[in-house]
Amino acid sequence: PAPTGRKYKVHSRLYEGWIQHRRQAPAAHAFRYPLFMAYLDLSEIDEVFGGRWLASATRPAVARFDRRDHFGDPAIPLDEAVRALVQSRGGVRPTGPIRLLTHLRYFGYVFNPLSVYFCRDRAGRLGAMIYEVSNTFGERKSYVIPVAGDGDAITQDCAKDMYVSPFTAASGHYAFHCIAPSDRVVIGVNFREAGRPV
Repeated sequence: PAPTGRKYKVHSRLYEGWIQHRRQAPAAHAFRYPLFMAYLDLSEIDEVFGGRWLASATRPAVARFDRRDHFGDPAIPLDEAVRALVQSRGGVRPTGPIRLLTHLRYFGYVFNPLSVYFCRDRAGRLGAMIYEVSNTFGERKSYVIPVAGDGDAITQDCAKDMYVSPFTAASGHYAFHCIAPSDRVVIGVNFREAGRPV
């Protein structure tokens, strides 16, 4: 619940849904599991986690947002690191809210294969997205991609350049398909290797 006297809507929330994976090569394999993820407005971190017994952004807790779990210098607030990264890669600094779809740290443990940042301008339009990919070796790569158009249904692509899975090469091509968070959120990732869907 929002603190008493709150004058605006809280944008942070939890999404409950499914993760589905289908591999076509080298051998066919598929699974589908339930999951939930946190969607955090980075300007609301102190408010969302402040004063809670089981959740925190500043101390060990059952559920924790830990700045060290994301790219950049942990001494720099994450929203500032995001703005600087988008500006350095695309030339335009986001001026509106930065929102993050991610897993929190639970009981001291986290694994975020994919965290997604939604970077908006002052008018609320998506200007860029960051797909932060992590592997089991603790490596992290941030793919910054501008958003073309004005809708919240987004298709983007980029070259893959980090080792993620023993079943795929370090190189290849990602195609991202996204419905930006509202009543629901959809993130789809298709991976192609040498032009073939994997």
